[in-house]
Amino acid sequence: MTNVVHIKPGNFTLYVDEGESVLDAALRQEFIFPYSCQSAVCGTCGGTILQGQVEYYDPEAVELTEEEEEEGIALFCSAMPKSDLIIQVDGVIAPPNLPTVSLPYHIKYQQDLSSKMLQLMLYPEGNDHIHYRAGQYIYLHNSKGQKQAYSVTNAPSSDCHIELHVRHTQDNEFTNTLLADIAANEVVTIEGPCGLTLFRPKAKRPILMIAGGSGFTQMKSLFEQSINIHNELPIHLFWVVREKDDFYSELPELWQQQYEHFQFTPVLSREHDSWEGASGRIYEVAHQHYPDFSNHQVYASGPGEMVKATLEHMQQHGLHQQFMYADALEE
Repeated sequence: MTNVVHIKPGNFTLYVDEGESVLDAALRQEFIFPYSCQSAVCGTCGGTILQGQVEYYDPEAVELTEEEEEEGIALFCSAMPKSDLIIQVDGVIAPPNLPTVSLPYHIKYQQDLSSKMLQLMLYPEGNDHIHYRAGQYIYLHNSKGQKQAYSVTNAPSSDCHIELHVRHTQDNEFTNTLLADIAANEVVTIEGPCGLTLFRPKAKRPILMIAGGSGFTQMKSLFEQSINIHNELPIHLFWVVREKDDFYSELPELWQQQYEHFQFTPVLSREHDSWEGASGRIYEVAHQHYPDFSNHQVYASGPGEMVKATLEHMQQHGLHQQFMYADALEE
């Protein structure tokens, strides 16, 4: 049996096998976790249990007072989960925390995906490239010193290219300058990687992907990663936009035809006479499909208020906090 341990304040997720301590599992999965004596004496590995229960290899050897145990203090070098946990431990660093760098990339290809969405294909200018994981985002810089965050739209590839979907309107100062920069020399500066919303197949739970507007880009990267590692967990993508034309990609329909474990539900945020599909709040549409979210894991991307409202609603209907993955949770 494997228990899931959600670590705050970093919003990391750790998988602990039966009979394994939290620390041993963290080190096995290449986390940096504070510890010293590994004998439940020094207290370096200590933290707080916010939810769940643990047991110890040798309870009599654990140097904790009754008051500390009542407060939820635990020594994780010896503590073994008896259930899924939410814990708080300062100083934990997860393996996805790759170093952030700024590097020049050149634009090899660009095209309009819609009247508002531009696709960019960027390749490293030199031998160095940004190492990232599916689900992470980067910052694009323009010549005025401005920068803006964009989810990397593709899973990591052997040629190190980065695909971005950039929303552009005529009154957007940042993208107007960026497009002028591209036209002038086709080279831009990228800073990254950032973000902790990564694909977690070891949770062994059906996956719900919630995308609002251009939040589809992050879901595309995560889905590509799931295919690369031959994931067979059921995946259901809900994508909400304001207007029908805002569905700027046909990929979800193609995935639904190609992969038996993938399902797609497009949603308009308000009703339209010419629209026969789902409409309304995306969490209400998802709830119609899944009255109980307690057995699911959820990835969410899009406007912060939408993401937080969706996850709050899903929590009220069974979703466990340790199975919620969204950049909005880091804010």
